Amino acid sequence: MFERIEVALDGSSHAERALPFAESLANHFDSTIQLVAVHEPIGALNEDAWDDGAQDRAAEYLERVRDDIAERYEGEVETSCLRGRPHECLLEFAHRTEANLIVLATHGRGGLARAWLGSVTDKLLRESDVPLLVVRPSEDAPATADTDFRRILVPIDRLDLESGLLEIIRNLAGAYDSEVVFVQAMPTPTAAASPFLRATPEVKEEVIEQRRAEIAATLDQYVQWCESRGIRARSRVQLGAQAGIAICRVAEEERADLIAMTTSGLSGVKRAILGSVSDKVIRMADIPVLIHRVPDAD
Repeated sequence: MFERIEVALDGSSHAERALPFAESLANHFDSTIQLVAVHEPIGALNEDAWDDGAQDRAAEYLERVRDDIAERYEGEVETSCLRGRPHECLLEFAHRTEANLIVLATHGRGGLARAWLGSVTDKLLRESDVPLLVVRPSEDAPATADTDFRRILVPIDRLDLESGLLEIIRNLAGAYDSEVVFVQAMPTPTAAASPFLRATPEVKEEVIEQRRAEIAATLDQYVQWCESRGIRARSRVQLGAQAGIAICRVAEEERADLIAMTTSGLSGVKRAILGSVSDKVIRMADIPVLIHRVPDAD
């Protein structure tokens, strides 16, 4: 499933927090790890010597990281130093090498430069057709991480049984012997939109229960899909909160180790108006988030 795993690094220890997850996946799937650094030239300076020096330092840095990984991982570890716009280089490299997954932290350096990987992640969320594993370690989190995905939380929105995400989940759950928990957030009405509509508690409860039953029946299909493939699975409907908040709340309650979800790759004005649940989850969750982008559909 994950024969080649690309890991984006920017020379910071923060970005390296993604490495343990890449190594864990590589151990379970016998993957080749591709360590990638991207140097973005500063056009105003137009100094080839500066760019060449940056490339050399990036190469030396990746060699050190590779040597460190080699002490723990017996599989193949490759390094590549790229030059250009980071998200474009990372995605083009993933296509060229047929990488099955891109692993990266949400940001790397501190201060103003911390936006390097943050902006790269945001662009990849909109454009990457390669699945992303996004890690958002807090500043005070330990350098080591628990990388066993014992429980995988899968938020359901427009996902169908043929989605590529379910195949990813099947492989992950099989490799880690994970339990899969499907969840769908369901907002609840707080008041009637019109004074001429009935808004009694009984009516609200009736509507809520009807909708909850519909969602639960849909979620049962995903549970059955997993169980028919030997995967432990269950589901729950989360009431009363925005989707991003609800997902993170359930992840904490369930002690999930990974959130796996789809994103539609919205961009521009549409993204600004509707927002993105995946964006909110990545920025709020304390655990890795695996993103599978599907084409936007009205």
